[in-house]
Amino acid sequence: MAEEYVLPEPVGPAPTPEYVLPEPIGVASAEEEDEQGVIESVGRGIVTAPISLAQGIVELGAIGLDSAFETDTLRPVTDWFSGIKENIEPTGTAGRVTEEVVGFGLGFIPIAGWLGRAGHVAKGGRALSSRSKFMKSAEKFGGSAAGKKLLSSRAGLFGTTAVATGVYEGLFSPDGRETLSDSVSMLPDALKTEAYEGQTGGAEAKRQFRNKLRQAAEASAMSAGFDTLLYGLGAGSRELAKLPVINETLSLAGRGIVNSFDLVGRGAAKVPGAQRSKQLFDKYFSSTRGADPSVVSSIQDVEGLTKAEKNRAVRLITGYENSMKSAIKTIKKQNGTKVSMDEAEKDIYNFLVGGLGDDVIINKYGNSVHKELGKIVEFSTDLEDILARQLEDIASKEELRLAGATAQVPFAPGVQVNSRGSAAREALNQMRALQQNRRAHLSRMFEVHQNPIRFYQELDENFMEQEPFQDAVKNLMAYNTRNNPAMFGSPQSIANAERLVLDIVNLGEIQQGVAPKQAIKKRLDLINRQMGESGALTSERQPLFRLADEMLISRKEVITEVPAVRAFMGEVTDPKALAINTLNNLAETTSAVDFYRNILNPQTVAAGSALASMRSGARPLAVELPNPSQMTPDEYASEIDLLTQQGVRIEDLEDALSLEGYRKLGEFNPDAPLGGQYGEMSGKYVPAEIYDNLTAPVTLTSHPVSQLASIVNQIKGLSQKQLIVPNVASRVRDFVGNQLMRVATGNAPSMYNQDFAGAAQVFLRDASNLTDEGLANLKFKLDAAGVTDSNILLNAIKQYQTEGSAVGAAAKVRKGIEKYEGLPVMKQVMNFFERVTDGVDGYSKATVLMGEEAKLNEVFRGANLDNPDDLGSALNWFQRSGLASRTRSEVLDFAAEEGRPSARLSPVEIIAADRTKSMMPTYSQIGTAVRTLDRALPFGNFTSFASENIRNMSNILNLGLKELAAAVDDDLIAELGEQRARALVRQTRAMGAQRLTGLLTVAAITPKAMVRASMNATGTTDEQMDRLHEQVAEYLDGHDLIVLDNDGEGNIQYVDLSYVSPYGFVTDAINAGLRAYSEKGRLDASEAEQLASGAWSSVASLADPFSSESIVFERIRDALPSEGFPGIGRGGVTSTGAKIYTDVDDYGTKVSRGFLHVMDSLAPAYLKLAGEGKKGQIEPGRLTRAMMNTPGARGQDYNTYEELARQVTGFTPMELNLRQDFEFSGKEYSPRRSAAKTAANRQILRADSTPADMISGWNNYLDTLYREQSKLYNDIQAARTLGLSEDEIYRNLVDKAKLGSKEIATIMDGQFYPGYVADDVDDRLRMQIEEGRSRLVGDIPFAELDALTDSRMDQPLSPELFRRRQAGEMEDVGYSLPEPVGPVEYSLPEPIGPAATGPVPAPAAPQAPQAPAATTPPSPSLLGGNLIDQLRNSEIAQRLSGQ
Repeated sequence: MAEEYVLPEPVGPAPTPEYVLPEPIGVASAEEEDEQGVIESVGRGIVTAPISLAQGIVELGAIGLDSAFETDTLRPVTDWFSGIKENIEPTGTAGRVTEEVVGFGLGFIPIAGWLGRAGHVAKGGRALSSRSKFMKSAEKFGGSAAGKKLLSSRAGLFGTTAVATGVYEGLFSPDGRETLSDSVSMLPDALKTEAYEGQTGGAEAKRQFRNKLRQAAEASAMSAGFDTLLYGLGAGSRELAKLPVINETLSLAGRGIVNSFDLVGRGAAKVPGAQRSKQLFDKYFSSTRGADPSVVSSIQDVEGLTKAEKNRAVRLITGYENSMKSAIKTIKKQNGTKVSMDEAEKDIYNFLVGGLGDDVIINKYGNSVHKELGKIVEFSTDLEDILARQLEDIASKEELRLAGATAQVPFAPGVQVNSRGSAAREALNQMRALQQNRRAHLSRMFEVHQNPIRFYQELDENFMEQEPFQDAVKNLMAYNTRNNPAMFGSPQSIANAERLVLDIVNLGEIQQGVAPKQAIKKRLDLINRQMGESGALTSERQPLFRLADEMLISRKEVITEVPAVRAFMGEVTDPKALAINTLNNLAETTSAVDFYRNILNPQTVAAGSALASMRSGARPLAVELPNPSQMTPDEYASEIDLLTQQGVRIEDLEDALSLEGYRKLGEFNPDAPLGGQYGEMSGKYVPAEIYDNLTAPVTLTSHPVSQLASIVNQIKGLSQKQLIVPNVASRVRDFVGNQLMRVATGNAPSMYNQDFAGAAQVFLRDASNLTDEGLANLKFKLDAAGVTDSNILLNAIKQYQTEGSAVGAAAKVRKGIEKYEGLPVMKQVMNFFERVTDGVDGYSKATVLMGEEAKLNEVFRGANLDNPDDLGSALNWFQRSGLASRTRSEVLDFAAEEGRPSARLSPVEIIAADRTKSMMPTYSQIGTAVRTLDRALPFGNFTSFASENIRNMSNILNLGLKELAAAVDDDLIAELGEQRARALVRQTRAMGAQRLTGLLTVAAITPKAMVRASMNATGTTDEQMDRLHEQVAEYLDGHDLIVLDNDGEGNIQYVDLSYVSPYGFVTDAINAGLRAYSEKGRLDASEAEQLASGAWSSVASLADPFSSESIVFERIRDALPSEGFPGIGRGGVTSTGAKIYTDVDDYGTKVSRGFLHVMDSLAPAYLKLAGEGKKGQIEPGRLTRAMMNTPGARGQDYNTYEELARQVTGFTPMELNLRQDFEFSGKEYSPRRSAAKTAANRQILRADSTPADMISGWNNYLDTLYREQSKLYNDIQAARTLGLSEDEIYRNLVDKAKLGSKEIATIMDGQFYPGYVADDVDDRLRMQIEEGRSRLVGDIPFAELDALTDSRMDQPLSPELFRRRQAGEMEDVGYSLPEPVGPVEYSLPEPIGPAATGPVPAPAAPQAPQAPAATTPPSPSLLGGNLIDQLRNSEIAQRLSGQ
């Protein structure tokens, strides 16, 4: 039995003790001050690192002086730096290691980048044409004979890096830094540093110099060892897997797993409804939305290409902007002339639209500005040339197709054989005329075309009487009558001018008598319908790619000649906006036109043929209906005949296709040069899954419910953005997590064959600084590959904040949010953090892509595939084996042929890009259901990241297994020969082994190894670790916890490793299930209960990101009163039980504290370091408390070094302090105990309760109380295991949690302490009778209820039963229950109010269960009055009897 807790003997009145003042609060003893926690020590190491680096540099100079001139400057320098560091240097190992690592990194990172660039060039990589002299020297050295000799091999690179590391360490390490030989006896004594023994002058200089040589030697050796180890981790598994026996064995295992999965898949497919279920799953959860993957890949390529060209436009415009700022400063410095940016922008705008010539710009602003503008104009011209070629192709093909028909001969009444060929030809002729006679470099843009909703919403119903319209009419009238001034002001000239202005803005019907207000409304309704506004909650889907037809609209001459007309149209006069809009429109339009013409249109099938093929199970990619305006008479007649043969009428075609799941892509418009919203595909039908991919997701509309949802989403996005994005610790975690993902994909960081320094510059530089041609080309390639601008966090927030925000109240909220985010400093800080967030994400994906390229090239080189035909054979085998879905991009190939040569990607680059998107979190790959869940509800915290976690991990595992299972086939042998074919397969299997090793290392081995290492370092046992997991917060269920400190007395410091674990979402769910199973076992649950609990914990962990409240919605619920908001408001109490306001607070206090609580969720994370809203009040933040030495509300200490370490490492240390907090176990138990007893009392006091009902209710109470006391006892056992003393446990539960001393003493002994029916229950029953209420029974069976209580008093609690069972002590259990109590007669009281019907025979009181003999089951009559009670009490009886 557990040791019995004995209460102290009662003592008489104690003498008044002498009051002793406590020790000063917050003043630590000298010993305590010397003790630094792990996190504080790390923080101190970060602070002292740059100081030590400076010390090493200055000491190096002093060594030279003292050695050359016999001076004594070195020792004072060392002493001075030591004095600075005396009070801040770390004393712990973690801090000293941090100091060395940070100090080394500060100086050596540029050297590593230099070596990486040189090594890249030495191995045949392309130089990036760097403008930096430092990097130019790297490229020059890498291209030299010496560089190639030293850096082209792995051994040479490792050796060169080791030498550079040694030189760096020898030059810059400070005095006092020890070598490993100083601590490890087995290492050479020659490397032990010499201690300072009072030397001065030259002697001291020589001592320190010798120590620097030792440090240099050790650093060189460690660098070589580390690089070798890193290579071993990254490639060791690959090289090992190449060995014949191991290779075949691993491949056999891989094939077995893959075949097993295939077998299960084939079996599942035979289950009725499985195919339909798979289709639905693909539609809602797959990244392809159920469509043909090749088509989806092409669509994503168009997005990538468009993004690449838009990013190029941003770089060009930013380059112009920077050159202009520099020019303005130069002008002011040279001649004192002040030129404002507004004046400069006006000049540049006039230059771009043809109002100023080149000479004016050069003379006023210089050649640099003119050169940057020339780049913009050149890019625009290149894109215009592509569009012109597309229009020429459209016009020529249409003219050729219709050459046999007369365009003006009707084919049917009212129908002409016509096409958009004439419109395309007209637009082309206009474009060429502008290019030949052009003064303007860019076409003007107007709000009426670019943002029509805003333009018409801002028009007042009296706009015709207002100045902008009147000015436009007056100036247009002057222009029209310029040759006949006498007509100016005549009624006719006014009417003509008004009509023309109204026509220009598409409000001409006002001239026909329609009221301006009505005309504006009709125009807005038309635009909304065109944009998908349907009056429903969501809009209709719109094209994913926008064809900017307004670029091809023929402009009226008056628009160019009359500025007032342009002003009324909302002329965009910002040169940057004009340039970016022009370039973006051209980029997106030309890319989409090519896609529709070259990828989709050739796969279009006529309706008759399509329907016939559908009947045989085919699903054509696109279907074209017979259309006399798009076909020659012969084509149309032939199609009608085919349909007639199938019994299909032309008027039934749309319904027939709809039934087959086809959707129409807009309407064909013969007057539009490009044919309509979908170009060549306009008016054609595609499968619904293709339609979903070709259209943007539905958006919220102006419907009131949609507006509310839009506002909620915007606030949700703002809250998550402010809390997560500008957060230093989160950004550090991003970087660490992304690097772990690289390892998991089989691309461990390595300088071999990968120029990661170049990738870092691409993503971590500002766009305007990407001036190196090579870097810009690399960025273009990565954009086109689709691995950039795909950060899930930023894209999800952007989606939230733009959802339905174009109209109505949501638009006003959006404006308010934009003003808030645009506040001084806040905007700059947010922009910086967004750039870092996206940069880290893009850099990581780029390095994975480059790593995949390098591995694939190494595989092909290892198989001696050195010519295009051999490579083609290998690539075909990759596709046959399921290792690559494609080896070329038709979209990018067509783009290259159209005039974008840099758009073409090689087969290896295509495969690497597709693999990167499948293995790394990518926003475009998220399924429809998850995106909808993210957008549509106030629940979910970045559910998209959770879903990507599962997808990425599955894809890595799938690809690794397929690579491991790769097998030679006959075609491969025939094309490459057996030797090279088998070499290729061996290399591929080795790549799979490396990938699976990386995934296993990151997902399982590394986290568990780190946890185990922390347990060993802190002396934490397995049992203590299990108990720690029981005691921490629920949101940490299943997480891997690293122990920082364990004092063995109930105080443990730890960090949550899942913060940086990229696959923690999956592994934590598994761990949670296993831990729940184990914890239920300690509560002596049955196997079924353990399994159910484990399964539920896993499911709950997986569901948490999808079902948890969003940050701001949780705050709103906390703040809302519970009255009036049933089920929503929490009445000023948070989900964790903290009080924001109390019931006794006045209304104003409740409102102000609730408002502050909500607004705190919208404050930037960095501001919360200074101050934050807690419990409805503003309190100092962590950093403020640390700097001001202010403790937390519960006495927590804050330390500036710890706060610095939190931000830099990304880890937040947490503490389990049972000495302070174990009371909460009692406080959680107390209300549950009270609730159970209240329910029992309620059952007893019910007017219609029989004695059996009362006994049953009391029995339920005892069962519930038994479970709750078992849980409390389990917590007590956990506290004991973690080192909390008996006195501390008792003090927390009795003195602080206010539980009864006898009750706690009994529970601490592992025994059940059931309560008795309170005396006031009988008093309350008598009061009911006195009030005249009728009751079925007038007395309470106290004897029977007390007998039940007595029968279970001191019963072993379930954890104690489990302990005894595990220890084999169950034979010692000798509990017996009392004899059954005989029947008792009950009678109703005298009638009070309604007359009683007479005596009611009292049923025999159900008796308390009696412990049976080991072989005899108890009688059901002794176990309760119903089946549930009998089963429940039977289980208890079995436990007591040891069964």
